[in-house]
Amino acid sequence: MAPTKITLQTNQETDHENMSDCKSIAGNATTRNIVDLLLVITIIVLLGVAAPIIRGDYCDIDECTSGNHSCPTKAHCINAIGSYTCECFHGYHGSQCLDVDECKLGIHTCDEHANCTNTMGSYKCTCHVG
Repeated sequence: MAPTKITLQTNQETDHENMSDCKSIAGNATTRNIVDLLLVITIIVLLGVAAPIIRGDYCDIDECTSGNHSCPTKAHCINAIGSYTCECFHGYHGSQCLDVDECKLGIHTCDEHANCTNTMGSYKCTCHVG
């Protein structure tokens, strides 16, 4: 049996309108693929970080109870996973937890017939004589 010869004919004319539709569809598919890939990567990263915490595999060192923190003496140490924060006691402010002068700032509740005296972390009111 002799080999069969097959001839393919192609239309040399290009339909430019259909080509732009194809490019648009391909572009949208590529964008969708990239978004899907980023979503998968995000999920993997989140699972990699969150899974040990959820399972209880993560060992946090409590800097507050171990004394390995640098909070000022007028602040509470608040433990966080992998870190800690410092919160100033009432009447203190700033990174060094300095005394708030309520009298000077006018944020006291002393009567108009009383003197305001600042104290460390607070203030006191003393009535005028008479």
